[in-house]
Amino acid sequence: MTDGENTNDYYTNWNESIYTGLSYIKQNRLINPGAGSTGTQRTAAMDARLALLCSNMRAQDIIIYTVRVEVDSQGNNVLRDCATSPDHYYEVANAANLSDAFASIAGSITQLRIAH
Repeated sequence: MTDGENTNDYYTNWNESIYTGLSYIKQNRLINPGAGSTGTQRTAAMDARLALLCSNMRAQDIIIYTVRVEVDSQGNNVLRDCATSPDHYYEVANAANLSDAFASIAGSITQLRIAH
């Protein structure tokens, strides 16, 4: 569950960004800051990383549900593409409607098991 907008805005501090799960931009874990990365390049790199993660999970037969919440913009399909199928993707325009999405997900899960 996320807004699906992979962003890491440039800040004028010595780290060149805020700290995220990808660390600071300056630490080269996402994109080479020496290349003068833009917000668009950073978003593309994060989208590509997420797409690879989702692909690897689906290859292991992991079922992926994605929920995109309160987003006005169109065009970022990374969460829709990440989901196991279109039926596993939920677009929620208002957070007040999250319970409907989660009720649908809960209803579609017929067997829950933990596996190695």
